[in-house]
Amino acid sequence: MFYACGGPTGLFTPSPNTVSGCIDLALGPASFFEGGPVVIATGFLETASTACLAAANGCSDVYACSFGAAPGCLAASAPEFCSADHAIHCTGLGAFGDDCAAPGLLRDPGATCMAGSDGVACAFGACDGATPPCDGDVSQTCTGGLLGRFTCPAGTTCEPGGCTGTGAPCSQDRCDGTTLVSCLNGRELAFDCATLPIPSVCDGDDPSCVPSSDLACDPVSFPDRCEGGTLVYCDGDRRAFDCASLGFGCGTKNGVTSCM
Repeated sequence: MFYACGGPTGLFTPSPNTVSGCIDLALGPASFFEGGPVVIATGFLETASTACLAAANGCSDVYACSFGAAPGCLAASAPEFCSADHAIHCTGLGAFGDDCAAPGLLRDPGATCMAGSDGVACAFGACDGATPPCDGDVSQTCTGGLLGRFTCPAGTTCEPGGCTGTGAPCSQDRCDGTTLVSCLNGRELAFDCATLPIPSVCDGDDPSCVPSSDLACDPVSFPDRCEGGTLVYCDGDRRAFDCASLGFGCGTKNGVTSCM
């Protein structure tokens, strides 16, 4: 049962656990600032590329998206391992798989699963522990002896310390009408909330883009529900999806409503 989407980091939008909330995340500021939501999380914290899941044909394909050809954690000889270029981490809640070829959490696509001093991870090579310099507009990190790379989003540039806004010096986020002015590494980055697919405004109390009050429903707070076998959710308008079209019913488990 897929019921949540990853932030990808939650820096600008917390990771929701409703279909409506995931839609808001997919179409909200995270899609600009953080490269877009690129993972879907299941109840066992498995992760997979949304593009891979969209192309999946059956449960075996979905499993391959999350774990490659990885064996289950109970059959593994180590709590962390690489399999089919997926970094697999076994936890008390189950398995967590990261497809290194796909874009990840503040990570460019095209990485390789490697072992470092902190365990296995998706990386672009080895490094000596020192913070690598920027590679053009690509921010680089060195964690556990493994090199990470993330291309800074449009409107930003790479400076020492990471991706940086290109506006005036700043110390905090603010609103300017419908525009969210984020303070990114000491420089402003402006983004007009009104241009989002879900029309939004800038909330000055905690500067962020939030769905406009003029919408038919708010996907952040909308309570997903079942009407028979139909899942009712919100993307700014009230929507309905027939779960039977996927071979599922509609239900609620652990407070989460979805096709299952």
